[in-house]
Amino acid sequence: MAIHFVYNGLENFLNVLRDQKLCAEQAGFDLLVFSKVEHDFLRRHEVMIEREKIRIFEYAPDKQQLILKMPIRALFVAQGLIFKYLTQQMTKVGMKDDDWMLLNGGDFKLENGCTVEPDLALYSMAGEKRTPLFPHIVFEIGISQSVEDLRRRGDDYIRYSKGKINAVICLHAPQNQSHISWVVYKAFRRPNQDQAFESVIWGRGLITFDKDDHSGQHGLPANITTTGPMTIPIGKGPPGTPDEVELIEESLVKITENFILRRWQG
Repeated sequence: MAIHFVYNGLENFLNVLRDQKLCAEQAGFDLLVFSKVEHDFLRRHEVMIEREKIRIFEYAPDKQQLILKMPIRALFVAQGLIFKYLTQQMTKVGMKDDDWMLLNGGDFKLENGCTVEPDLALYSMAGEKRTPLFPHIVFEIGISQSVEDLRRRGDDYIRYSKGKINAVICLHAPQNQSHISWVVYKAFRRPNQDQAFESVIWGRGLITFDKDDHSGQHGLPANITTTGPMTIPIGKGPPGTPDEVELIEESLVKITENFILRRWQG
């Protein structure tokens, strides 16, 4: 669920933000939407945004709309689990600490003008002289958003980075419902269309559970399907540098199971 406000100056904006931080988790929403936000809001208030640790979900200048992500415990649980898994995968393929950078909420600007801040973004630094313009793998965790919202966002990431974002992994955990699903979107380029990228579903799974007994005895997920090998390109580096990382279905299942257990155990 998202709560909507009209932007009415910086002081009012900060007052609304601080008030809503206190009640977001209890009230069951994770997004704040401000309309009529000036086009140069982010540039003019960089210091304030950093000081307030504001999580930008999306800023669309053409709509003058700013969407903020609120600090929900369930999101941090999922981020921690995914961060740990990716760190293990990087080590497994022999990458060193300075070969990659995993940012919790790092922001970047897509070619459609939107500034976005995904929940996690993995940048491959192998062979790069500076931070790449776009991350190679992006994670989005949705509670108030619909599956369609996450699908659109995954496609935007791939389409408006022209495939530089190789994969988008979405974890959908709707409030007060007894299922969590994950979907992996992969960059796809049609023949004879060098610059035209779109997303395709690479793998997906669903776990249902009984939230009343909190036991976590939900068994294996249903309807897992894949459309190709679950490996993600992570950029070209010097000779001997791995250029892909495995994304194993069982690991995503484990992440989702742990997310369920920790979420309902508080």
